[in-house]
Amino acid sequence: FIPMDFIIGGQKNIGRGWQMLVSCLGAGRGISLPAMGVASAQSAFKSTAEYSFVREQFGVPIGRFEGIQDKLADIAGKTFVLEAMRVLTTEGLGLGLKPSVVTAIAKYHMTELGRDVLNSAMDVQAGKAIQRGPQNTLANGYSALPIAITVEGANILTRSLMIFGQGAMRCHPYLKEMVDLIHSDNSSADGEFNKVLSKTVKFSVANA
Repeated sequence: FIPMDFIIGGQKNIGRGWQMLVSCLGAGRGISLPAMGVASAQSAFKSTAEYSFVREQFGVPIGRFEGIQDKLADIAGKTFVLEAMRVLTTEGLGLGLKPSVVTAIAKYHMTELGRDVLNSAMDVQAGKAIQRGPQNTLANGYSALPIAITVEGANILTRSLMIFGQGAMRCHPYLKEMVDLIHSDNSSADGEFNKVLSKTVKFSVANA
């Protein structure tokens, strides 16, 4: 037996645990983890660009080789995208919004892009990047990003539930209306739900 006092928010919040969780995650997930992705990418971009013009092979800085330039271009482009996404999400949060879906999408893509950038940077810095020490600028980020990918909604869950799930709900002509009616306290909600359910069945049969 669990006393009623143990329920967060009291009796009126019974059944709203998921909504409360997502609401709390919206702000934190939109700041801390995306910021880690951006910071890791910017640090990797700076150190890798500098390293590519200090490290020489065959008497030429490796930054002059097309293979390295390809990696540097990929790092630069993704770092720019990460910074733009960070500004978008933090501006929304700064306005007092709690965009749970937007922050979930941002968290997923920014942590995955951050990992891509670090992997490319590791490729360029090679031996230097795998020797732990005070001059290794990639190792800490390389170790930390898998944690960011896992916590506050693992990316596999986020991709399946938040991105695909929310996308399917918004694209479906009746699904969001059905969900809203399920949570409605209006006395006519049951009747309206049956009408929408009928439309959904007809729509599914017509597209079968």
